[in-house]
Amino acid sequence: MKTRKLFLSAFFFISLLIITPAVLSSPQMAVTSFSGGDFYVNMGFDFDWMYGSRGDGLRQGGAVSTLDYNPSFTSDNPAVLAFLNNGQASLDLVPFPILSSNTAGLFMNGGFNGALKTAVNNQIGSMLGTSGSGGGINNITINPGVSTNLNSVSGQIAEGTGFTGFEIMAPFAKGQAGFGYAREDKQSMDLTVMLTGLETEMSITDPSNPLVNVDVKATLNAIMNLQADNIVTSFGIGRKLTPEWGVGAVLDHYDSRFLLNASGSADGTATQSGQPSVEFNNSADNSTAESATANLVSDAWGLRFGTSYHFNKDSLELGADFAIAPELKYSGPASAISHVLPQTIDLADIAKTIETSDPDADGTILIKMPSYGRLTFAWKSGFEGVINVTQYFDDMYFIAYNPTGREELHLNMMQDVRIAFNFGGFQIGGGGIYTRVWEKDDTGVSKNLAWLFMPVFSTGAVIPFGDYLKWEVELLALPFPMFKTAITYSFI
Repeated sequence: MKTRKLFLSAFFFISLLIITPAVLSSPQMAVTSFSGGDFYVNMGFDFDWMYGSRGDGLRQGGAVSTLDYNPSFTSDNPAVLAFLNNGQASLDLVPFPILSSNTAGLFMNGGFNGALKTAVNNQIGSMLGTSGSGGGINNITINPGVSTNLNSVSGQIAEGTGFTGFEIMAPFAKGQAGFGYAREDKQSMDLTVMLTGLETEMSITDPSNPLVNVDVKATLNAIMNLQADNIVTSFGIGRKLTPEWGVGAVLDHYDSRFLLNASGSADGTATQSGQPSVEFNNSADNSTAESATANLVSDAWGLRFGTSYHFNKDSLELGADFAIAPELKYSGPASAISHVLPQTIDLADIAKTIETSDPDADGTILIKMPSYGRLTFAWKSGFEGVINVTQYFDDMYFIAYNPTGREELHLNMMQDVRIAFNFGGFQIGGGGIYTRVWEKDDTGVSKNLAWLFMPVFSTGAVIPFGDYLKWEVELLALPFPMFKTAITYSFI
């Protein structure tokens, strides 16, 4: 299965995939009845790598300058620490989830749950095959007239709320230098998928034994929880070499984790023609339990450094900064255990199952954020204007290892241009990234998936509360986040 399809299947159907091996094994099978089944998905997420967590860049489409009214060393050119006028402390938060399935449902035919139900049922059809034909898992046959649609499908997907990080910056050495410290949740996800009460009936035959004619009735239940967190702790320092020229560097520590806990089972009976029924899942010998667990962790260091020169009494800027992003290597304990029917059904015990485990479960996942170089030109006269031109040096990629090799999905971002205007209390900006999306399958074959111009845009405002406190509000960002805010206190 290709990587992009794996993500879609995991999102909608990992619960179904966990439990089907026990019932759907090597013998030939035909689905004679399929009914009920309640499917539920809940996901919270937070992604801000494209614009940064706070500062004017968050509201300027990611365009940044050391002339910004509200600087942030976690997203700006690190030389911004050399030009601090005062110390400040900020708390980042999302007060409520504007970016959510409820909002998206307003623009969907039948609402979000209606669109989700259509997508889920279509995916089940592609997995199991269509009525009257074989296909899907183990070439199962769906008897004519049998519908594989679930009884109900519902879900809730929303940007996470609450505090997501903090940042502290302060000048020292009589304003000739500055330091910064921050800890932020850069990317996080909490996904729960649940399937309950799916009832199915199947007839099973064995080509190697014409005496096998087994009818199975089963009720399937499964649940999965996947959590992912990427905490970045940043340490920065900047220094003026002359009154107009500053340099800075930031060390970023990435502390990441993937947690997976999934389980499922099928309760039911099997009946051999002319024989009494026997039950599944009432002993170790006929268990249908399926489980998958993983606790993968990674930590790595990244480095950013930059320089900036201010002309004409801080009204013009020429700057350059670079980022050396790490490759995050996730590894740790993992387990995948299933119970399947034997290759040849034993007529003396037609409900007997065999426990299997995946010897390659303890694999490795690699994720890479792109390294880049960025040039900045900015001016400040009544308002601030910013132009950033960025060249990426390597791909952003995801690599997963499997028993036959490894699969790769790459986002090859190339040229990136962003323009922004900052009016002090209001910011707006955007641009685009020329991008190639490609993959490499487990046989080593590469394939281009798309060439695209990825647009970026965001806007927002800063609302002051007295001389020291202000509320930074990102009103809109494409593609996300939405309504990300920060409360900033300035030590004047």
